[in-house]
Amino acid sequence: METLEKFEKLKPEKKTKIINAGLEVFSNYGYEQASTDLITQKAQISKGALFHYFENKENFFIYLFNYASVEIANKVNPAPPIEKMDIFEYLPYITKQKIDLIKEYPFLMNFVMKAYEQNYHLLKEKGKIDFFENYQNHSNYILQEINFDTLNKGISKETFLSWVSMISQGFIQNYVQFPEEHRKRLIKELFFLFDELKKNFRKD
Repeated sequence: METLEKFEKLKPEKKTKIINAGLEVFSNYGYEQASTDLITQKAQISKGALFHYFENKENFFIYLFNYASVEIANKVNPAPPIEKMDIFEYLPYITKQKIDLIKEYPFLMNFVMKAYEQNYHLLKEKGKIDFFENYQNHSNYILQEINFDTLNKGISKETFLSWVSMISQGFIQNYVQFPEEHRKRLIKELFFLFDELKKNFRKD
C-alpha cells in the first residue's frame, strides 16, 4: 500500500505518537465505537493525514494489530534463559520484558487482547491472526519447560497459572489508568506480590 509506505517514512517520534493514539482509543472503545476524530486529536494530526496514511479506519486497525503482534514477539521472549527455570524466578523474568514493552506502548497489551476477543473474524479474514496465535502457542509450549516442582503440595500448576494470569491482567489494566508519575510504584508493588507468592507458595 503506497499510503502505508508514507507512514513508515515518518519520523519515529511521530509514528509512535500515532500508533499509541490508535492503541489507546481502540483499546478503550473497541473497533466499532472507536472515533477517528478522537484518534487524530490524541495523535495531534489532521483526520485527512490519518486517511492519507491508511485510507480508512479498518486499515489502521489491522495495521495496529499486526504491529502490536510483531512488537510482542520481538520484545517478549517466553523462552527461559536457563533450563528448567523455577517458576518463581521465571515470573519476574518474563514480566520485566512485558513492562519494558508497555512503557513504550502503554495500551498495546490491552489493545491486542480486546481486538483478539472482539474482532477475531475480521483479523482472520485479513490474514493477521496466524502470526499472533503461533506466538501464543509457542508461549504455552515454553511453559512446559518451566520447573513447577517447587510449588507447595496441594496447589496445581493450572491453579497457580490462573492466579498469575489474573494478577498480570489486573496490572496491565491498572497501569494505563495510573498517572505516569505513579507507575513506578505500581511496578514495585507487582514485584512485591511476586515475592509474597514465592514466600507463601514455594516449598522450603
